[in-house]
Amino acid sequence: MDAHLDPHDAPEAPQAFKTYPELKAGMGRAEKGRHKAKTAALATEPAASLCASMETATAPAMLWPIHQELARRGIPPILRGPRHCHGLQGDFLDFAADLQWLWGTETIKPRYRLAQGIFSTTPDTPEWWELVKRQFSQEGTRNTRSWSIAFNLDATQRRHLRTIQSADTRRLFDDLHGERFTQLWETVRMDAAKRPPDKAPPDKRRTLTEIASRRARIFRAHNLTAGSLRDTARNWGALTGEKLSAQAIRHQVGLVAPTFKQLRADWTKAQAE
Repeated sequence: MDAHLDPHDAPEAPQAFKTYPELKAGMGRAEKGRHKAKTAALATEPAASLCASMETATAPAMLWPIHQELARRGIPPILRGPRHCHGLQGDFLDFAADLQWLWGTETIKPRYRLAQGIFSTTPDTPEWWELVKRQFSQEGTRNTRSWSIAFNLDATQRRHLRTIQSADTRRLFDDLHGERFTQLWETVRMDAAKRPPDKAPPDKRRTLTEIASRRARIFRAHNLTAGSLRDTARNWGALTGEKLSAQAIRHQVGLVAPTFKQLRADWTKAQAE
């Protein structure tokens, strides 16, 4: 499709996904009660637990309440944990979360009528969900380039998003989750073991595993958003409740950066073989 044509009336692809209101409407009475109770309990869950639930949630309908709670805490979509396991349905809810985040944090001037409608309608209303569903359903436009054109997004506006990512950001996201992230923090742990012992008081000392996990997660939070050190400090505070200075963030990121660079080189070499 010509990028300069308004895709407002483009044909819709077969729909294998539902809006959050539609998912709720399809629940029986007992299931609705359980869903309501689980949703209410999210407010007391630590952010780290909520982020982990993005991958482990067994019901796709829970993804939206988790997104809502993390958004309420000011945590951008890209930092909301690993990718889900719910296929197109989960992708659609992640896409909606991206648009809700943009609606509340950025000044968006979309090119096309449908996209304009999304950003002139209050998020999480039935009307908004129908517009988002139509946008996601456009045949042949379910990709970062088409969405970036439709919503008129630049790289800075995309840096906090889960679905509207560049190829480089998607690769970085995958490298900083799952098995590769485990390999990173295990390598960081071995590096930490070679350094002088923790000088903190005994009751405040961290184990090597705690040091490595914290250090790798700070590195991930900083690199995924490609923001300033102050932005990372704010995001880290929202994720963990720990207040760190920009200087402390710089120190932790600097300790991990060479390790990550070497691991990425090793991964690239292994793929080429």
